[in-house]
Amino acid sequence: EMANLFLKGRFDDKPDGKGCLFHLVQAAKGGLMIAVLALARCLAGLPSEDFDLPEIVGDVEEFGPVIQVLLEVAAAGSSEPAMAGLAMALHYGTYGETSWARAASKYKVLWDMMKNRTYEDPID
Repeated sequence: EMANLFLKGRFDDKPDGKGCLFHLVQAAKGGLMIAVLALARCLAGLPSEDFDLPEIVGDVEEFGPVIQVLLEVAAAGSSEPAMAGLAMALHYGTYGETSWARAASKYKVLWDMMKNRTYEDPID
């Protein structure tokens, strides 16, 4: 929530991307999986369904190893979108590493997560 408030300029009448990132990183360090996934998406230049994210200047290849670690952390925290992103990244080598065996394993875990979800379970 603090990250969104900084990005919307609620504290200084102008958007503060650095303040947003600071609070997003703190939430991720605190174990909030939605923040971990949002941080990965931010570094990858992708939108988040849950947060407005600042634009990061840099090459996705530069952030690739960090993005992959963030996806692994969020996936380990039972985030279906993170597991899907990690499986696809490993399958296609999006962030450097290509491993069809690991990708297949992650796709299987994703399938199990989705198969065992009830309709009442929210999708993160």
